[in-house]
Amino acid sequence: MEGDKKITVLVVDDDPTNVKLLDGILVAAGFEVLAAADGNECTRLVKEKHPDLILLDIVMPELDGFQTCDVLRKDPSTASIPIMMVTARDSDCDIVQSLEKGADDYVVKPVDRKDLLQKIDILLSKAKTGKLPSHFYFKKLKSEGDKI
Repeated sequence: MEGDKKITVLVVDDDPTNVKLLDGILVAAGFEVLAAADGNECTRLVKEKHPDLILLDIVMPELDGFQTCDVLRKDPSTASIPIMMVTARDSDCDIVQSLEKGADDYVVKPVDRKDLLQKIDILLSKAKTGKLPSHFYFKKLKSEGDKI
């Protein structure tokens, strides 16, 4: 962590038990944690608070995780924030769709504390150097002329 500023992680999940579990892991590791219960609340909080990382569930009311990721990636002010899907869905189809929508990593619940924190550290390091998977994916799309 740089100076006294804590790294802020936004946890987006409609299940309060999952939010509490992730909050406990993240706070114990020294992160500041924000929480949102759905995609609409997530997009609002991202614009207000500018978190350093987003942990995003897929299955949520109104805007699901895929839609939320897509909205965040299409907005230049939020497009470069690292997004990790943290979900119980473990099919290859869900993983591929998450990556296509711009997620940088994918973790299946129940989460392993050590694995989660290691993946977070890697994503934050890659974000500092502009080497997130989503950055490469969107550069490729733009070079192919696709609209995002």
